[in-house]
Amino acid sequence: MKYVFCAFCIAAGSVAAAPLQAAEKVYDCSASFNTTRGFIAPRVVFFVDADKGTVRVLDGIIQSVNGGPIDGVLRKRSDKVHRIDWRVDDMPSDAGGINVTYRANLNHVAKTYTMEAGVAGYDNDARGRGSCALAK
Repeated sequence: MKYVFCAFCIAAGSVAAAPLQAAEKVYDCSASFNTTRGFIAPRVVFFVDADKGTVRVLDGIIQSVNGGPIDGVLRKRSDKVHRIDWRVDDMPSDAGGINVTYRANLNHVAKTYTMEAGVAGYDNDARGRGSCALAK
C-alpha cells in the first residue's frame, strides 16, 4: 500500500505541475470515512471541466493499474452536484484481475464527495466520503 501511495503522490505532483486548461478545476479529495472492504483510496483527485462535460480521475489504485489519470463520465445532477462514473479493469487481486466500477457525487459548492465502488460479481459495495480542496 505504501508503494501505491508513493506512486500516486509522484503522479499527482507531476499532473498538478502541468499547465491546466482555463476551464478545468482540480478537486483534491480526502476520505474521512472508508469501509473496511477496500477499493476506496484515501485520496482521489477529480479534474473537472464542466463546460466541456469532461472529467479525469486519479487515485493510488488508478495510478498503480493504469499509470495515470483515466477518463470518467460527468453528469450534472444539480447546480451544486456532479455525478462521476469510471471503471478500473483488471485490478490485481488474489483472485486474479477484477473489474471495479466507481460512482462519485461531487458537491462543488460544499467541497464534499461521496463514493461507491462495486466489484463485478459481488453484491457488497465499498463506500467512502470526505472533503475536497480546490487546487489553485
